[in-house]
Amino acid sequence: MTRDKSSYFKEISGWKLDAKLEDNDRYFYLAPDVESLLRGERAYVIGRKGTGKTAIASFIKKKKDYCHFAISLTLKNFPFNQLYAFSDNRYTSPNEYITIWKYIVYVNLLYLMVDNEGVDAGLRAAVKKVMPCDPKAALSRKLNVWTSAAFNIGFSELSAGLDLSRTSESVDLNWVERTQVLEQVIFEKIDTSSYFILFDELDEDYKYQSIFGENKQYLDLISGLFKAVQDIKSISIERGVNVNPVIFLRDDIYDLIQDPDKTKWGDLAVDLKWNKSEMQSLIAHRLARAAGANAKKVFFGETWHEFFARESIKVGLGREKEISIYDWITKNTLLRPRDYIKYLQLCAKKAYEANYRLVRASTLTMQDITYSSYLRGELVDEIHSILPDIVNIFDLISKLGKAHFSVDDFSSAYQKAYESGEVKNKNPRYVLNILFFFSVIGNHFSDNKIVFRYMNREASLNLDCALVVHRGLYKSLQLF
Repeated sequence: MTRDKSSYFKEISGWKLDAKLEDNDRYFYLAPDVESLLRGERAYVIGRKGTGKTAIASFIKKKKDYCHFAISLTLKNFPFNQLYAFSDNRYTSPNEYITIWKYIVYVNLLYLMVDNEGVDAGLRAAVKKVMPCDPKAALSRKLNVWTSAAFNIGFSELSAGLDLSRTSESVDLNWVERTQVLEQVIFEKIDTSSYFILFDELDEDYKYQSIFGENKQYLDLISGLFKAVQDIKSISIERGVNVNPVIFLRDDIYDLIQDPDKTKWGDLAVDLKWNKSEMQSLIAHRLARAAGANAKKVFFGETWHEFFARESIKVGLGREKEISIYDWITKNTLLRPRDYIKYLQLCAKKAYEANYRLVRASTLTMQDITYSSYLRGELVDEIHSILPDIVNIFDLISKLGKAHFSVDDFSSAYQKAYESGEVKNKNPRYVLNILFFFSVIGNHFSDNKIVFRYMNREASLNLDCALVVHRGLYKSLQLF
């Protein structure tokens, strides 16, 4: 290292939790799953908040390559009722939304093809002439234009040289018929460059729905998107081209979708679950980049100890056990990149302010309260649309005064809170299921085995066993 250590700590303390604000060129970790997306081998990215979905979408969108073209379609603040109106009555539920999603993909493909000099010049000129919207405009605004009767898409020009029916300018095609024609035009005219249409922030109309209840229309819409992408990928593979729509979706929504074809979707899915080796590789990559290194391969142990002391932290009731600094941080996380970034950010800030050469064990424990407050806030943001009383429920757990408790302990305290009007949902077991689903609590079995859903997505709450609060919440809930 050529600079003094404090400048590195200053750099780390400025890391961003919002992937859209991060310096992706410098910090993005190119995991094997991301490489499979870039090769077009995967099309669905499924993961919990904070696991890296937006970082991947941002990286793909900003990737610089002469044959790489990408556009991101966010549905944040999108009026979903507008989409629900575009069901294709030729199909029954849940397939009636496949066509509108394909239409959205194909129109956006036209925008990308305009920027590619390798595409037929006549087609590019025709697209420039007939496409009325700014490609960066909000999707809701563009959709209104694309599906209007006044949208003269110029099929006779777009399909020049192709043997297509009903492409005269005088023929009034509806958006369903336009989808069919666009599919033929695009797959005849497209080159072998890589095209990415990224669907992110799809949970806007889901946020008021319970994870244990169903909003059928919303789930049908999302299911239709998966089927549309599957169909487009199939055509692309058959034609030998690289059209790559990619869906980024929360795992709790994905788990709710019930479709006879869902098992097949696994062939195209990336499940964002981080194991120890992958997480350490990501952290080593970020620490090395903070220090200015550009090596493609870095090793965790060597890089980690450039910043963190080789010390242990005593844990357990009698403080008789010792664990490493890294393992201490891990016990406080939900195994999400965002959690590690936050903890390292806090430690680096303290080290920079105090002019430390290394982050010591004492530095970590001093950041416990701040980190715990962060994690509590993250979970409130994630859960509040499902449990509006989540802040009061956290306060209730705090009043219990212990990290380990029984279902009866919680139910008794919850009943009193319900009677006093502090919480609205009258079913404490429903609340416990929600808390378990988001890993606020786990099960503590008699053999001292602890199970949280973030460690095992297949796990379900066992109401006959003791409950334990996640370690990262102890300080913010005043559980000692």
